[in-house]
Amino acid sequence: MLKQIVEVLSNLGNCKPYCKLEKSGVYPSERVVYQDSFTHTFVWKMTHDPSVDRHVYYDIPAWNANGSKIIFMSTRPGTGTGFWIMDANGSNIRELKILKGRMRLRPPIFWSNQDPNKIYFAMDDDEKTEILSMDILSGEMKTIGTIYEPGFDIMPPSPDDKKILLRKKYYGVGGFYEEDKVYILDVETGLIERVPILGKIHRIRFTKAPDYSIFFKRRTDQSLWIINVDGSNMRKLRVGGGHPDWSPDGSKCSFFYKGLRVLSRDGSDEKTLVDGISGHGGWTYDGEWLLVDVSTHCKSTYAGKILLVKKDGSESYVVCAHNSSYQGHREHPYSESTHANATASPDGTKVIFNSDMHGLWSNVYVAVIRYPDPPERLKASIQDGKIVLTWDKPRRSREIMGYNVYRSETSGINFVQINSAPIKEEKFIDHSAAKDKTYYYVVTSMEYSGLESRFSNEAFIPPDPEHVGPIRYWYEAEEGSIRGSVT
Repeated sequence: MLKQIVEVLSNLGNCKPYCKLEKSGVYPSERVVYQDSFTHTFVWKMTHDPSVDRHVYYDIPAWNANGSKIIFMSTRPGTGTGFWIMDANGSNIRELKILKGRMRLRPPIFWSNQDPNKIYFAMDDDEKTEILSMDILSGEMKTIGTIYEPGFDIMPPSPDDKKILLRKKYYGVGGFYEEDKVYILDVETGLIERVPILGKIHRIRFTKAPDYSIFFKRRTDQSLWIINVDGSNMRKLRVGGGHPDWSPDGSKCSFFYKGLRVLSRDGSDEKTLVDGISGHGGWTYDGEWLLVDVSTHCKSTYAGKILLVKKDGSESYVVCAHNSSYQGHREHPYSESTHANATASPDGTKVIFNSDMHGLWSNVYVAVIRYPDPPERLKASIQDGKIVLTWDKPRRSREIMGYNVYRSETSGINFVQINSAPIKEEKFIDHSAAKDKTYYYVVTSMEYSGLESRFSNEAFIPPDPEHVGPIRYWYEAEEGSIRGSVT
């Protein structure tokens, strides 16, 4: 029966071959938008391809530094690197081509924390491992360090991009895994030095603290450790703890042990934030929240959902259902793709996750947590006969690509956008304003993803000392607060 169905489909006319959707190496957007049936959160299904698509891991940023691009892994046809990039709104899907002679790419690939167009990766041949950076716009590659031994992998760079950890597994007689060796690369000088960590290591990362201290988890007893960058003051935090991650300032470590827990960098103040869950969890960039994808196998009301948890455990919210199957290495050929691995965007407006809810192979999804913050302290003035607007960027503004200006002749209503493209600076001159009229202005923030903030405060020209403007109230359901504003 199946054979007959396939034969009928193959004989149908007017069917567009999938490969012809590609133009000059770029695929069009595959994004489909839906609302979560439980929370009504808007969710974007970013990939829809007959292949395995997934973002890399819960503690490896999928978005670049300004949130304009997303990197993900895919088995779709290409040169074989397995890494692809899309714009933040899901458009311009293209392969990340990394070729250098006979050298082999050693995944994964990491975004720079400072430069939105730079990535870091390692390549090796039979004699050496090179650590490189690449400009994704020009394709220009630069070798920033070389260790004359193949097989080294790199870890995520330090927050300031000045240090990179290198790690290699060593195998003894009979091919048995014996130990790891760890080195640290100074990106500016290219100097590579050994870090005195012995034994088998399950995970190693920077703590994100300014002192470049290093966190590692031993494979033997699953114990969590910290060591200074010079190899001094190695200390154990605790035994046991899955999927750890560090707050942006390096002061707290989150992990799973009979629930989601956090502790201080000296091993003290351990606290359970959410009891009885397991999965993956990472911090938002402002350090105020943790995003957790709860395993579907948990005996919890949060099973199969993405959870937003306040850093002190005082609040928690369900963002959406991820419905990932969480299969093991023996159950699925691409088992890691069946784990959601939730990760926040730079401003915390979105969460990216993997899900195989629609079939055997996973796709990449983005859920909208909140809208961008609006501009602050909008002011209007007359300069050289023109109306000039100025404002301050919001506190969380990494993902802001520009601003939109709206104008009305009535306070509080009927605003119409008057700029043709997002404004890059915090200033706008209204050249179309008529004389002897009173105008009211508001400004919004616009993300690279296409998300737009609510209106800023209102400013107006000519200023009338007796005009108080509309009274507005903002209801913040997440915060349980009401804010009033007279503009």
